Amino acid sequence: RCGHAYGKEEEMIQEAIKNGIKVLGFSEHCIFPNLNQVGIRPNSDELDDYVKTINELKIKYKDQIKIYVGMEAEYYDEYKNWYETLLTKKGIEYLILGQHFDFQDGYFKYFFSKQSQNDEDLRRKEVKKYVDSVIKGIHSGFFKIICHPDFFFVEAGTKYLDEYERIIIEAEKYHLPIEINMGGIRKCFKISNNPPIFKIGENIDNVYPNPKFFELVSKYNVDVIIGGDYHCPNEISYNTDEIAYFIVKKYHLHLIDKIDI
Repeated sequence: RCGHAYGKEEEMIQEAIKNGIKVLGFSEHCIFPNLNQVGIRPNSDELDDYVKTINELKIKYKDQIKIYVGMEAEYYDEYKNWYETLLTKKGIEYLILGQHFDFQDGYFKYFFSKQSQNDEDLRRKEVKKYVDSVIKGIHSGFFKIICHPDFFFVEAGTKYLDEYERIIIEAEKYHLPIEINMGGIRKCFKISNNPPIFKIGENIDNVYPNPKFFELVSKYNVDVIIGGDYHCPNEISYNTDEIAYFIVKKYHLHLIDKIDI
């Protein structure tokens, strides 16, 4: 539905069952009222059908798998009431925090500019803005996990790790798990055995999930959780979980395998 994924909800469920998954949470990119972003999230009129479809499939497959309907959402102060409405009136069972875009003057905007590529001070300001927005989401209380907080390492690298550390500090304070994102593993890693091999050789600055970030996570009392971030059914059968578990073991992270919904 988001415009950058493939397959139907039922195909996802069937593939999950084939792979032995017992609980599957759908987390479509957040739908906002009267606010469309083609190729990124479903149109604003698709919410009811999304929830209705998942609820029907819950019943159809109830003897084989437990299914939840949620959303991966950016946090914006302007939409506090909307998050509450999603969770109390629209049938959304949980929200996870995935801060992909800034929101200014009624439009979604990318956090990073071309001008900042060669301007370290400007790039640091942009990283700070991203981190500040994630922290607002943590403080809001609407979200169950922090999705791929190291997502923008692809853009900015590990040079600003001190800024990202602020996310970890707040995650510890608010007891919010940090995700090890398997979508990033599919994009940034070679799928291999032990140890995993980076597509870009030894340079790990611009990958996520980022080893330097999770080494820092290990210094705090923070839970981590592995998220599939599946965008098509066949991704469920990739062995990306092996690399996720490798990261957990290497950095002695405290892994949880479920969230309360």
